[in-house]
Amino acid sequence: MNIFPLGPSGGPGGGSFNDIADKLGGFTGLAFTASIAALQVNAGDTLDHLIVTYTENIGSVQHGASNGGAAFPAFVLGLPGEKLTQVHGWLGTFSGTLEVQGFNFVTNTGRQSGVLGKTTDLPFEFFAPANGEIMAFWGREGLFFDACGVFVRVP
Repeated sequence: MNIFPLGPSGGPGGGSFNDIADKLGGFTGLAFTASIAALQVNAGDTLDHLIVTYTENIGSVQHGASNGGAAFPAFVLGLPGEKLTQVHGWLGTFSGTLEVQGFNFVTNTGRQSGVLGKTTDLPFEFFAPANGEIMAFWGREGLFFDACGVFVRVP
């Protein structure tokens, strides 16, 4: 089994985060078994925060601090064997800083979250290869969600 990073896409604001190191116990911990169970976005003029819920009773982690804007319904990965395989995102400038503006999540079953936040003319995409999955996030966060990267796990 291999885990590798993709990204990040976004701006230099905020501080760095790494869910494998900060939440999953590092590369010798739950990173080899935990998966993403749900994703929830809060967004207005920019993406205020992303909440990632992990399996293995790990719980949730919030990236970005602001609670402004609208809370979009959680995108729950609940079908048997369902894994996150694609992250589509959009970047834009807010208060002079390049930040993530919106997401669309896609699973191996073809199910999509729809646009959570907003689209711009600066898209980015992360894809897991066949039989792989996007299993954790890394990037930059502060008051908002500044930059997005993902960790991909392949058998």
